[in-house]
Amino acid sequence: DISMIFEQPVTCLNPVLTVGEQIAEVFRVHERCSRKKSKEKTMALMEKVGIATAEKRYFHYPHEFSGGMIQRVMIAMALACRPLLLIADEPTTSLDVTIRSHIVALLKELTQQFDIALLLITHDLDIASSLCTEVAVMYAGLIVEYGSLKEIFVNPGHPYTLSLLKAASGEEDDLIDGYVPKFSDLPKGCRFHPRCPWTQNVCQDFSPHMTTGVRCHFRQGFTRHSM
Repeated sequence: DISMIFEQPVTCLNPVLTVGEQIAEVFRVHERCSRKKSKEKTMALMEKVGIATAEKRYFHYPHEFSGGMIQRVMIAMALACRPLLLIADEPTTSLDVTIRSHIVALLKELTQQFDIALLLITHDLDIASSLCTEVAVMYAGLIVEYGSLKEIFVNPGHPYTLSLLKAASGEEDDLIDGYVPKFSDLPKGCRFHPRCPWTQNVCQDFSPHMTTGVRCHFRQGFTRHSM
């Protein structure tokens, strides 16, 4: 029912087994397919995720695949049993811009085609905007804001969300001051207050509750250009 695509796909594959054999194992274990049937289903799935000449690539080893192709292999393994939920943890890490856009488009197409819910874990806001309809923003282990994609990107309500969106612009002046606290030394009150330009005394003394989708004592209702 649940499958996952990990951040470093190359470390998830066995280097001494062929790629096809590793995908086929999913069918044999979960669907009790024969070796012949699992091979047929694997080659069909490899072609579905954009791996050309699957009849040859089935017998190749992980080191014979590029980073983008390895990620396609992991997507194939994750989708093999048509899960209800697919968890994708930084699925485009270490991929160049062109390959990254292909992987994002592939994930969007296949999850829609197979009617699979997608839970995306990422720091890349562009990818989130391409794949997600709802967004939860986390800081220091807590969700600080939750809402629709439009609410989060157009009218953020938490200072960290606004800072994150501004930092994503790449301008040096928009970088967030300070560092994320260690879990062994979390600040009292709001965990973001040491870095928040709008912090007040109450923020330093009391941890805010999640109210109307925002964990802040003073729900701001920023725009993308707020200062």
